[in-house]
Amino acid sequence: MASDAVYMRCLTIAHREEDVADPKATVRARKTGFHDSSERRRTLRISAPFPIRVRGISAAGERLQFEAELDNLGAGGLYLRATQDIRTWTRIMIRIRLSLAPDAAGRAAVVAARGAVLRTELQPDQRLGFAIAIKGHRFI
Repeated sequence: MASDAVYMRCLTIAHREEDVADPKATVRARKTGFHDSSERRRTLRISAPFPIRVRGISAAGERLQFEAELDNLGAGGLYLRATQDIRTWTRIMIRIRLSLAPDAAGRAAVVAARGAVLRTELQPDQRLGFAIAIKGHRFI
């Protein structure tokens, strides 16, 4: 599939630690867990502030939809930052636009994923960080 080829190209670019088309941002991936004994990850991670749309249930039990920012993305999960609060173990739907260019909305690859919130952390900038386990995904 063409979408899979785009994803594999992102991983290849990230693996080589080359810059993406936007010179202000770099997409980087790293093989972790082998040199740093405190790191448990065993897969490549892409670190880029891709825009995300999240749908789920708030900590108060209300339905919500909001925009967030990706911190990093790997084969089994992702970490995002947002101002909204979501309960741990909540199932959510996520749409990730794999482009940093503001005018690429219609041309950028988009990944739709479903997952569950594993962990919530307060960040120094008062936003919340969420560790999400990905249960399934597809390119749209």
